[in-house]
Amino acid sequence: MKTEYREEYLNRGMDLKRMTLYFQRKIWLVIMLVILGATCGGVIYQMVHSMKMPVEYQSVSKLYISFGHDESGEVYQHYNGYTWNDLLDTDPIMDLVMVHLPGYEAEQVRDATTAEILSDIRVLTITVKGEDEKFVREISRGVENGLKEFARQSEELEQIKVIRSAAPERVYW
Repeated sequence: MKTEYREEYLNRGMDLKRMTLYFQRKIWLVIMLVILGATCGGVIYQMVHSMKMPVEYQSVSKLYISFGHDESGEVYQHYNGYTWNDLLDTDPIMDLVMVHLPGYEAEQVRDATTAEILSDIRVLTITVKGEDEKFVREISRGVENGLKEFARQSEELEQIKVIRSAAPERVYW
């Protein structure tokens, strides 16, 4: 008898009328939670978008490097992406860059500038970031001119040409 009752109980469907009446008493809680969530989301959205976000400008330059030949006629290829970022911070290049940037300190230029080679070792990408558009433009031009001068003085490099020099663009957060 008990097993028949149990099987009958398990095969019964849901009582939708009873469930609707049960949730009807709790619907106010669901509505209040939706309103509270929407209010919290709106307040957080307004706080994030009304805060003063830092303004940052960025300029990306592409330079083409022509390598010189050594005594055996082989092309110098010991410069890579890691080398250029470290080499840009050294005194021989930084002194040449600072000739073109009389109003700035070398530490400002070091902090704002990164150099990298993405795939081809002949294409050098220089990225300059800063909070002022004029600062970024002047540092970018100074680094480009300093690297051109470095190539003229270096025996490993024939020349460095600027392929593309972009105007500073605002970076949006």
